[in-house]
Amino acid sequence: MKAKFTALVAVFAMAAAFSTAAFSQTEITDDVVFLKVGYTNSTTSFEEESADDLELSGVALQGEYNINLKPLLIGIGVEYQYVTGDDETKVQFLNPMVTAKFMTAGGLYIGAGVTGRYMLGYDDKFDSEVDKKMDLWGHAVIGFIFPIDEGIYFDVEGKIGYNLTGNQYEKSFSVKTDSAFDLSIYAGIGFRAFSTGL
Repeated sequence: MKAKFTALVAVFAMAAAFSTAAFSQTEITDDVVFLKVGYTNSTTSFEEESADDLELSGVALQGEYNINLKPLLIGIGVEYQYVTGDDETKVQFLNPMVTAKFMTAGGLYIGAGVTGRYMLGYDDKFDSEVDKKMDLWGHAVIGFIFPIDEGIYFDVEGKIGYNLTGNQYEKSFSVKTDSAFDLSIYAGIGFRAFSTGL
């Protein structure tokens, strides 16, 4: 798992490096790219009374391209999560997402969107065999963006998500999900996207 995490961090770093190099050679647009790091906490409860709630928390890395439609931003992104539980459970998720955000003149924004959450890896003290499935989540965000230099921004964001499908644990452990939600907070740097003119 550590190798996968290191590889994903390296991909984010390379993307930032290549984007910066291309920045000086191309035309700047109004679109904004954000790279964020965050903390996430999720709770999943099950319909069976004998099944304990599953609580996971950990780190989230997110890259998001925001199409600027003034005052609306359409964010298209992907997030990697590495979360752990008290019972030695370790889980990795990959989450493609789309978010519509309404911006105010002062930099405050609110929005909503959908997330596809795919389990990349699962490990627990029982060496459980887990089918890797995709769940559909809905989410709401609130955040604040402010400039720190020309074309460079700082972003702080809070997000709450709710599982709409409950596939993952039902398929893997034959227990139906009663509810599943998560709370996350992020901080990151954004920069104006570039256009190659092609």
